[in-house]
Amino acid sequence: MFCDPCHKTNIITKQKCSASSTDDLITPTIQQINDHYHELLQLKKKAAKICVISIINATWMSPAQQTLMWIGGLRPSDILILITNHLELSSIQTEKMESLKISTLKKEADISNIMDRLKNNIGSTFIGKCFVDKGDYAAMSNYRNNVFELMEKLTVFQDILNQADALRAFNLKESNAF
Repeated sequence: MFCDPCHKTNIITKQKCSASSTDDLITPTIQQINDHYHELLQLKKKAAKICVISIINATWMSPAQQTLMWIGGLRPSDILILITNHLELSSIQTEKMESLKISTLKKEADISNIMDRLKNNIGSTFIGKCFVDKGDYAAMSNYRNNVFELMEKLTVFQDILNQADALRAFNLKESNAF
Protein backbone atom coordinates (compact mmCIF):
# COMPACT_ATOMS: atom_id res chain seq x y z
CA MET A 1 0.00 0.00 0.00
CA PHE A 2 2.78 2.46 0.92
CA CYS A 3 5.55 0.96 -1.25
CA ASP A 4 4.86 2.44 -4.68
CA PRO A 5 4.88 6.11 -3.60
CA CYS A 6 7.98 5.48 -1.46
CA HIS A 7 9.82 3.90 -4.37
CA LYS A 8 8.89 6.76 -6.69
CA THR A 9 10.02 9.35 -4.14
CA ASN A 10 13.35 7.53 -3.65
CA ILE A 11 14.04 7.50 -7.40
CA ILE A 12 13.22 11.20 -7.77
CA THR A 13 15.39 12.07 -4.77
CA LYS A 14 18.37 10.09 -6.11
CA GLN A 15 18.04 11.71 -9.53
CA LYS A 16 17.91 15.23 -8.13
CA CYS A 17 20.74 14.72 -5.66
CA SER A 18 23.03 13.09 -8.22
CA ALA A 19 22.32 15.74 -10.85
CA SER A 20 23.50 18.58 -8.67
CA SER A 21 23.77 19.32 -5.00
CA THR A 22 22.81 22.96 -5.14
CA ASP A 23 20.38 24.27 -2.55
CA ASP A 24 17.97 25.20 -5.34
CA LEU A 25 17.45 21.52 -6.12
CA ILE A 26 17.87 20.00 -2.67
CA THR A 27 15.48 22.31 -0.76
CA PRO A 28 12.41 21.42 -2.85
CA THR A 29 13.39 17.75 -2.69
CA ILE A 30 13.60 17.88 1.09
CA GLN A 31 10.19 19.56 1.15
CA GLN A 32 8.78 16.80 -1.08
CA ILE A 33 10.19 14.16 1.29
CA ASN A 34 8.66 15.95 4.28
CA ASP A 35 5.30 16.23 2.50
CA HIS A 36 5.45 12.57 1.52
CA TYR A 37 6.25 11.54 5.11
CA HIS A 38 3.41 13.70 6.45
CA GLU A 39 1.05 12.00 3.99
CA LEU A 40 2.32 8.59 5.14
CA LEU A 41 1.64 9.52 8.78
CA GLN A 42 -1.91 10.57 7.91
CA LEU A 43 -2.51 7.24 6.14
CA LYS A 44 -1.13 5.36 9.15
CA LYS A 45 -3.48 7.26 11.48
CA LYS A 46 -6.46 6.27 9.34
CA ALA A 47 -5.29 2.65 9.15
CA ALA A 48 -4.68 2.56 12.93
CA LYS A 49 -8.31 3.52 13.53
CA ILE A 50 -9.32 0.44 11.57
CA CYS A 51 -6.79 -2.04 13.04
CA VAL A 52 -4.09 -0.56 15.26
CA ILE A 53 -2.54 -3.93 16.09
CA SER A 54 -1.67 -4.61 12.44
CA ILE A 55 0.07 -1.22 12.17
CA ILE A 56 2.05 -1.68 15.39
CA ASN A 57 3.07 -5.23 14.47
CA ALA A 58 3.54 -4.51 10.74
CA THR A 59 2.03 -7.81 9.69
CA TRP A 60 2.81 -7.12 6.01
CA MET A 61 6.58 -7.11 6.64
CA SER A 62 8.95 -10.03 6.50
CA PRO A 63 10.35 -11.36 9.79
CA ALA A 64 13.69 -9.71 8.99
CA GLN A 65 12.02 -6.33 8.49
CA GLN A 66 9.97 -6.78 11.66
CA THR A 67 13.15 -7.01 13.73
CA LEU A 68 13.80 -3.36 12.87
CA MET A 69 10.31 -2.23 13.88
CA TRP A 70 9.48 -0.12 16.90
CA ILE A 71 5.83 0.81 17.42
CA GLY A 72 4.79 1.03 13.79
CA GLY A 73 8.06 2.11 12.18
CA LEU A 74 11.78 2.54 12.61
CA ARG A 75 13.06 3.89 15.90
CA PRO A 76 13.51 7.63 15.50
CA SER A 77 17.07 7.31 16.82
CA ASP A 78 17.81 4.78 14.06
CA ILE A 79 16.56 7.29 11.50
CA LEU A 80 18.96 9.87 12.92
CA ILE A 81 21.83 7.37 12.67
CA LEU A 82 20.93 6.75 9.02
CA ILE A 83 20.90 10.48 8.33
CA THR A 84 24.21 11.04 10.15
CA ASN A 85 25.92 8.19 8.30
CA HIS A 86 24.92 9.56 4.90
CA LEU A 87 25.69 13.24 5.38
CA GLU A 88 28.87 15.15 5.92
CA LEU A 89 28.08 17.32 8.93
CA SER A 90 30.08 20.19 10.34
CA SER A 91 31.16 19.99 13.97
CA ILE A 92 28.27 22.27 15.01
CA GLN A 93 25.79 20.13 13.06
CA THR A 94 27.28 17.00 14.63
CA GLU A 95 26.80 18.47 18.12
CA LYS A 96 23.19 19.38 17.33
CA MET A 97 22.57 15.90 15.91
CA GLU A 98 24.07 14.25 19.01
CA SER A 99 21.88 16.41 21.24
CA LEU A 100 18.84 15.43 19.19
CA LYS A 101 19.83 11.75 19.45
CA ILE A 102 20.11 11.96 23.25
CA SER A 103 16.71 13.62 23.66
CA THR A 104 15.22 11.16 21.16
CA LEU A 105 16.55 8.16 23.08
CA LYS A 106 14.95 9.50 26.27
CA LYS A 107 11.60 10.03 24.51
CA GLU A 108 11.81 6.57 22.94
CA ALA A 109 12.40 5.06 26.39
CA ASP A 110 9.38 6.93 27.78
CA ILE A 111 7.12 5.76 24.95
CA SER A 112 8.48 2.19 25.23
CA ASN A 113 7.76 2.19 28.97
CA ILE A 114 4.18 3.29 28.35
CA MET A 115 3.81 0.51 25.76
CA ASP A 116 5.30 -2.09 28.13
CA ARG A 117 2.99 -1.04 30.97
CA LEU A 118 -0.01 -1.28 28.65
CA LYS A 119 1.00 -4.75 27.45
CA ASN A 120 1.57 -5.92 31.03
CA ASN A 121 -1.76 -4.48 32.10
CA ILE A 122 -3.57 -6.22 29.27
CA GLY A 123 -1.72 -9.47 29.94
CA SER A 124 -2.45 -9.48 33.66
CA THR A 125 -6.08 -8.58 33.04
CA PHE A 126 -6.74 -11.32 30.52
CA ILE A 127 -4.35 -14.20 31.24
CA GLY A 128 -6.26 -16.86 33.06
CA LYS A 129 -9.58 -15.22 32.28
CA CYS A 130 -9.66 -16.38 28.68
CA PHE A 131 -11.09 -19.79 29.33
CA VAL A 132 -14.45 -20.30 30.93
CA ASP A 133 -16.20 -23.50 31.83
CA LYS A 134 -19.17 -24.42 29.72
CA GLY A 135 -22.30 -23.30 31.52
CA ASP A 136 -20.53 -20.82 33.83
CA TYR A 137 -22.65 -17.85 32.80
CA ALA A 138 -21.14 -15.46 35.37
CA ALA A 139 -17.65 -16.17 34.00
CA MET A 140 -18.91 -15.74 30.42
CA SER A 141 -20.38 -12.36 31.32
CA ASN A 142 -17.10 -11.37 32.97
CA TYR A 143 -15.24 -12.54 29.87
CA ARG A 144 -17.40 -10.29 27.69
CA ASN A 145 -16.68 -7.35 30.00
CA ASN A 146 -12.95 -8.11 29.70
CA VAL A 147 -13.23 -8.11 25.90
CA PHE A 148 -14.96 -4.72 26.00
CA GLU A 149 -12.19 -3.44 28.30
CA LEU A 150 -9.60 -4.72 25.83
CA MET A 151 -11.34 -2.91 22.97
CA GLU A 152 -11.20 0.33 24.96
CA LYS A 153 -7.46 -0.16 25.50
CA LEU A 154 -6.91 -0.35 21.75
CA THR A 155 -7.39 3.42 21.64
CA VAL A 156 -4.40 3.68 23.99
CA PHE A 157 -2.39 1.72 21.40
CA GLN A 158 -3.45 4.35 18.84
CA ASP A 159 -2.25 7.12 21.15
CA ILE A 160 1.12 5.39 21.61
CA LEU A 161 1.47 4.91 17.84
CA ASN A 162 0.67 8.60 17.32
CA GLN A 163 3.33 9.58 19.88
CA ALA A 164 5.92 7.40 18.12
CA ASP A 165 5.00 8.84 14.71
CA ALA A 166 5.09 12.39 16.11
CA LEU A 167 8.62 11.76 17.39
CA ARG A 168 9.67 10.42 13.97
CA ALA A 169 8.16 13.47 12.24
CA PHE A 170 9.77 15.87 14.75
CA ASN A 171 13.19 14.31 14.16
CA LEU A 172 12.81 14.52 10.41
CA LYS A 173 11.89 18.20 10.69
CA GLU A 174 14.72 18.93 13.12
CA SER A 175 17.31 17.08 11.05
CA ASN A 176 16.27 19.11 7.99
CA ALA A 177 17.21 22.26 9.91
CA PHE A 178 20.84 21.11 10.00
